[in-house]
Amino acid sequence: MIVKRIPEKPLFMWKVSSKSENGAFHIVEYYEDNHWECDCLGYQMRKKECRHIRIAKHSLKGLKYYGEDYKNNKLNKSKSVRSV
Repeated sequence: MIVKRIPEKPLFMWKVSSKSENGAFHIVEYYEDNHWECDCLGYQMRKKECRHIRIAKHSLKGLKYYGEDYKNNKLNKSKSVRSV
């Protein structure tokens, strides 16, 4: 008996701008079984949460993501934040 897994469709998808490549975007997907995927090279190699997934998670909660600088109270108020 051969069992073939049918790929599930994501519940939500985001197009998140790349920080390293000007004008490039990465696709982040959220699935029903509560897992996240990103098409960036970092996620594909490590299978660990990347910057793009963190941005999408904050977007899902209705929050803006300011990155690590915000957590360390080093946020420069003049620094622009790219929208998702």
